[in-house]
Amino acid sequence: MKLDWLRGTTRADACATFATATPVANSVTEAYVMQHYLRPDLLASAGIDDFDTWAATFGESSRRVELSPDGTSFRSVSRFAKFANVPELLRMFHVPQT
Repeated sequence: MKLDWLRGTTRADACATFATATPVANSVTEAYVMQHYLRPDLLASAGIDDFDTWAATFGESSRRVELSPDGTSFRSVSRFAKFANVPELLRMFHVPQT
């Protein structure tokens, strides 16, 4: 909400700066969150309105059988396996500010 407010009251391209050496360190959702915070205009122009659309565009999932948490049975689980459309994703990350 703060970034949306700043975008409305200041120059849209100069409302915030995030400085990190590891934008995708712990989970793939961090890449979406960084884009959502810093460049929602690029996501909107690509037709990406939410995380599910982003994940379907830039990721591939795989289905595996895992042991349930209680250890008594198995279950089928879908997990993010790898990135897809990486050149397009990197182009969105490396757009210079004007």
